[in-house]
Amino acid sequence: MTSIQHELKIAAPRARIVEALTRGPHLERWHGAKVTDSGGMLRLEYPSGVTFRWQIVESTPDRVTWKCIEGPGNSVDTRATFELSDAGSGRTGVLFEHSGWTDSDPSFRKCNTLWGQLLHQLQQHLTPTKTHTAEL
Repeated sequence: MTSIQHELKIAAPRARIVEALTRGPHLERWHGAKVTDSGGMLRLEYPSGVTFRWQIVESTPDRVTWKCIEGPGNSVDTRATFELSDAGSGRTGVLFEHSGWTDSDPSFRKCNTLWGQLLHQLQQHLTPTKTHTAEL
């Protein structure tokens, strides 16, 4: 098994990030999908016709974890985890990992690129008036 990993800093408190990761109206703004939020279950319907259902299996000030319940290809049973930490100057560090991929999954590279784009959109959603540059 292998995983997709990304890291970024967002100029927002953890509570706002947790809300953006767990509440349908916020997810719609940065995820680009129609989101139905019902009791810890997130259904994301994309304009392309692709649908995912994610179960929120953990939501704390330090971590949010989703488990894929429905989706294309080998996405079912994979997990998306967002680790949150203080990054100074009012920023929050976000370590992202989408785990459970088989080494030979043909969608791995495409999903890696998509998660990079989505995390940038999350950053823009939470700090819309600032210009973002990559930070190492």
